[in-house]
Amino acid sequence: MSYIKARKQNKTITSLDQITADGIYIWEGSPLSISDADKVRFNNYKIVFISASEVTINTDNGLSPTNGSLAIVAPTIMFANIVEEAHGIFIANSITTGSPANQGLKIVGNLISQESFTNGREWTNVNKPSLFIVFD
Repeated sequence: MSYIKARKQNKTITSLDQITADGIYIWEGSPLSISDADKVRFNNYKIVFISASEVTINTDNGLSPTNGSLAIVAPTIMFANIVEEAHGIFIANSITTGSPANQGLKIVGNLISQESFTNGREWTNVNKPSLFIVFD
């Protein structure tokens, strides 16, 4: 984060409403939960979203920015049990995919964990992958 602040044009935000253009956005507030109402904030923009705190993706119909792209960098990224699909690059020290009883997770983009990765996803049909990544 210090590299970005010193060498790249960025904007510090405290509300997702402040995303108004392509760019690097730094979230320095409390842990963030991205909900269905929030995910439209990433549409139509190319966003690098850097958080100093935990980010939880809690979207019922997935996270897929329309006409845009998204990279999230945070110490911890958690996918809620209801998330079925997410599009973007997700980079964290620790990533947790949730642990629903009968639901996999599809990532279109990339998933990078620097230290710890916990995948509690599973299917009753063992022929389906619990985590499926389409590198894009």
